[in-house]
Amino acid sequence: MTRTRGESIAGVKAIVLARDAGPRLLPIGLDRPRCLAPVAGRPLILHGLDAIRVADITQVIVVVGGAHAGRIKDMLGRGSRFGLEIEYVRQDEALGLAHAVHIAKEALGVDDFLVYLADNMLIGGVRELVSDYFSGRPEAMVALNRVEDPGRCGVAQVGPDGLVRELAEKPAQPKGNLAVAGLYALSPAIYQALVSIRPGWQRRSELTDALTWLIEHGYAVKAHSFTGYWRDVSRVDHLLEANRAALLALSPATGHGAIDDASEVIGSVVIEAGAKLARSLVIGPSWIGEGAVIVDSVVGYGMPISTQVRVASQL
Repeated sequence: MTRTRGESIAGVKAIVLARDAGPRLLPIGLDRPRCLAPVAGRPLILHGLDAIRVADITQVIVVVGGAHAGRIKDMLGRGSRFGLEIEYVRQDEALGLAHAVHIAKEALGVDDFLVYLADNMLIGGVRELVSDYFSGRPEAMVALNRVEDPGRCGVAQVGPDGLVRELAEKPAQPKGNLAVAGLYALSPAIYQALVSIRPGWQRRSELTDALTWLIEHGYAVKAHSFTGYWRDVSRVDHLLEANRAALLALSPATGHGAIDDASEVIGSVVIEAGAKLARSLVIGPSWIGEGAVIVDSVVGYGMPISTQVRVASQL
C-alpha cells in the first residue's frame, strides 16, 4: 500500500551505494573494493548497515558493480545475518551516484528513502537524521559535517532557515566548510530531478546536481547537522583514522574468548568467541577476532587482530 507523506517510517527503505568507482584504496584496494576495507575488524560496509538497522530501517537495496560486485553479494547475502532484507541492483558503468539511485527506482518504490554511501564511515547520527526528516518532511535532507578540507567534498551553503541554498561538488574555492557527509533522506520528488539533470563531461550524474535542481525549482532541501564521526574513506590514512574512531566507540566485551589467569585486558577490548589469550596484555581500544590466538604478547592501543591469526613473542 502506498503511504502518503506524513505517515510513519514503517516500510521505508535504504539504498546503499557500494559500486567502487573512485581511486583504489592502495594497497588494500588491490584485492577488494573500498567498502570491504577492514575497520575495527569488520568490513566498512557493515558499519553502515549497522547504523541503518539502528535507525529502524531493515529493507536495504545495495547497488553494486565492477569487478568486486560478486564478492560484496557473497559477503552480505540476503541480509538475514545482519537483521536486514537485502536486494541488489547492478550498475554496469560508473555513471555517478544520481544514476545509481535512478536505476534503483523500481526497487525503492514510491516512498521516501535513505541514501548511504558505503565507502563512508559514520558513527552515530543516522537515527537522528531519520527522525529529523520525518518530523518536518522536506523534499530532501542532507547530512552536513564541518571539515577542515572542504575542497575534497560536496560543499553546502545553508540559509538561516536551515534550508540548503547552494551545493557544489568538490569546488576549487569552497564557500565555507559544511561538507556533505554521504547520508541523505529523499522523497520521490528526487526522481524528476534525476531525469532532468545532464551528466557531466565524464558522463557522471551526481546527487549534488539533482539536489541543486530541486533547490532551483522551489523544493525544500533541508540541512541536517551531523554531530557524529564521519570520514569519506578514500585513502589509507583515512582508513587508519576510521579504524581508531570505530575502536574507541566499541563497548567492552571481554567474556567471549578464552583468557587465562596470566593475561590482562585494559580498557575497551572486544574479544570474539573462539579467541584465546595466554600470558598476554591487551590495551584498548582493541579488537581480537574470532579464532585469533595471542600468546606471550602485548597488543597495543588501537590494534585490530584479524581472525585466525596467531601472535606470539618473547616479552
